[in-house]
Amino acid sequence: MNRRQLERYQAGREQRLVAETQRIDDCISLQACPLYSHDTTWQSQFIQGWNSVSLVDIQAQRLKLRAISSTSTADIARQSLNEIHQMLRSHP
Repeated sequence: MNRRQLERYQAGREQRLVAETQRIDDCISLQACPLYSHDTTWQSQFIQGWNSVSLVDIQAQRLKLRAISSTSTADIARQSLNEIHQMLRSHP
């Protein structure tokens, strides 16, 4: 994968994480992938990145954001890191 392809793939991952973490509900459901480009190759690479985001990625991102925005950062960060480690250990 060249640099441009990787950029489109990463853009898909990043936009999916942003879209999922901005949702009010904690329901993780497959959202429709937005239009990135009218070029089918570019859109395909973006969709691959969008679809590569797993439930663990979304939960880890939410925990990271919670740790960053917390007023008692040290305690929340420690708790969030523990939850991330537990998720990763239990994820097959």
